[in-house]
Amino acid sequence: MPKFIEPRKPWAQFTNLAHGAAEIKIIGDIGCPKEYPDFWTGEMVKQPGCAGTYEEFDAELTALGDITDLIIIVSSRGGDYFTGLAIHDRLLRHPANKTCIIDGICASAATYIPIACQTVKMPATAQFMIHCAESCECGNAEDMLEMASMLQVIDNNIAELYATRINKPVAEILDMMTVETWLNGKQCLEMGFATEVIPAAAKAASSVDPVTNKRTFWNFAAPAAGMAVFDTLKKTTPTATPPPPASIHNMKLTIALANALGITLAENATEADAIAAFKAYKAAPQNIAIDFESDDVKNAFAARIKEATKGYEDEITNLKAELTKVQNLLTNGPAAAAGGNAPVVVTPVSNVKNVQEQYAAITDPAERTRFFNKHKDELRKPSNYFNQNAA
Repeated sequence: MPKFIEPRKPWAQFTNLAHGAAEIKIIGDIGCPKEYPDFWTGEMVKQPGCAGTYEEFDAELTALGDITDLIIIVSSRGGDYFTGLAIHDRLLRHPANKTCIIDGICASAATYIPIACQTVKMPATAQFMIHCAESCECGNAEDMLEMASMLQVIDNNIAELYATRINKPVAEILDMMTVETWLNGKQCLEMGFATEVIPAAAKAASSVDPVTNKRTFWNFAAPAAGMAVFDTLKKTTPTATPPPPASIHNMKLTIALANALGITLAENATEADAIAAFKAYKAAPQNIAIDFESDDVKNAFAARIKEATKGYEDEITNLKAELTKVQNLLTNGPAAAAGGNAPVVVTPVSNVKNVQEQYAAITDPAERTRFFNKHKDELRKPSNYFNQNAA
């Protein structure tokens, strides 16, 4: 006689793996409460087949300890918006490197989870669905308007969350949500929701429960009453510590990097050995002397300056010309600035008795103009004025 299956396990399952890695399976509806109040009586009604709250998720994630790599397997049609958002925020704060693998479907509130992961992998045939928030409300017109307003705020929040992952404006994402957009693995890769399309693993019509070692027929919805379980497999002892996926750790690459830096690691070194060696490593101080007079250094600086000023050659040439004019003006006066004439030779006037005689001794027109402007008050006085003073 076949046995009838029991209500399914909680939607989030946490497993510690080796080498600082852990796996989280999120399968089923997100945030589905264990019990809920009856609409008419208000009494709490147990809900078999659904269990899990954000508080439970947070407690389980914290219990994993110091994890450096998280593998999150998602196969969910969605669920409660606030629970999905809280899980997203919690994962975003977690320091581990996070890899999300989508199996079959990731829809609605479940799509917030891969947004919090650095790497998102999914088969080409897997489905990713985004849509506007949905709810139900009972009450008067004010209650309905308040609910509509809240849903609009939530929709904008969801669109902004997706915009952190894909290069599309929020308005365009809202249009996609309004029509309920379904995307396969290749489309998610093109849009940026996924980072890699992986081959779909061959799946039988049933799966194996790792605890009971019994083959169970399954679907994404809660199991219907009467679904059968058959004892068709021999019981085996599950391994205590499953090996981590190959993508999580590559000690050969770590050892090669350490040796390139001068850090000695044995071929059989563990990750803990590598971390300790890197923490203890201190590069020896080096005294570096640069000869700024050497041709190599000068040529290097010239090349960097040329590269930095590329595209501004005309502006630099014009500035140099203007600078030359200013220098000529300061050295030789306006005539030199205008035409680049040779420096003006000023006739010595140290033995001249008065400003009128000094002015008469100047032969350069520009210099005569400057001298006149400076001493015009004295020059306009009668000639005998100076002679009287001298006497």
